[in-house]
Amino acid sequence: MKTLFVWSRLLGSLAIIVAGALLLSACTTKNQSGLQVLSNDIPSAVYLDGKYVERTPYISKELKPAEYSLEIRPDDPTYVPYQTKLSLKTGTLTVVNWQPGKRPETSGGVIFETEPLRDKKATELLITTIPDGGIIYVDGEAKGLAPVTVRDLSKGEHQFEVKLPSYESITKPINILEGYRVLVTVKLGKQDYVATFSAQTIVSTGSARVASSATGAAPTTTSSRVTGTKVTIRPTGFEQDGQEVLRVRAESNSSSTEIGFAPVGSSYSFLQEVRDGWIKIQFGNQVGWVSQQFVTVE
Repeated sequence: MKTLFVWSRLLGSLAIIVAGALLLSACTTKNQSGLQVLSNDIPSAVYLDGKYVERTPYISKELKPAEYSLEIRPDDPTYVPYQTKLSLKTGTLTVVNWQPGKRPETSGGVIFETEPLRDKKATELLITTIPDGGIIYVDGEAKGLAPVTVRDLSKGEHQFEVKLPSYESITKPINILEGYRVLVTVKLGKQDYVATFSAQTIVSTGSARVASSATGAAPTTTSSRVTGTKVTIRPTGFEQDGQEVLRVRAESNSSSTEIGFAPVGSSYSFLQEVRDGWIKIQFGNQVGWVSQQFVTVE
């Protein structure tokens, strides 16, 4: 007998689920599960447990419920592949909507899963984010920092949004059905961020410091007016003792000794020097260097 899939929406001319309008809600064959894999506008190959199965957009309605290793491998070698573990459950459809990036940290996407609730009239939405702490909105209403559980939503289509400073925001529709918990895992992709300064960028060469203006004007000698500029730590996704932090190093390279950790959101005095992508700061009673990728200079 055929497995009955309930689609809540179609996208264009393709019979695929709009991300979040998920569920394989009824299944007449108890040993089947479903998987859909999307890679947006980046053509990719889909592998399950190391075996090639199809190209994106991919959908199968007759997979055996089990644990699988999924790999999405973009055709363009400048994009990085993505691997994850999935647990496909009987009678449900798992949707992976992935946006490949040029680097792992700029790749992101959403995994939608479902599981039955004991109360067949109840609804539940659980959203987790990678990294933790994404700001969650459902139908435009703030719900707190991930992981977030939202109960008793009306059945039907809703919309959620995830935001986090220095990461790309994600907004998706989602279909809520009575009697099911919808599990949403959001992997946030970092913005391609290059720190820029509203004033002059200070460059150090030995003991001589010159400032090159953003307009391309001839270099001028550093003046004291930049003293006191603050360096604020941006989200890093790295935690130490339960707090998101940025490593502070003794020298301007990643192999240098760590002298401490700067909490995300904290600010330090900018010591008027940038070297090879590193920013020099006053770190307590020490001089330290932090990665330019994770700071804002104001």
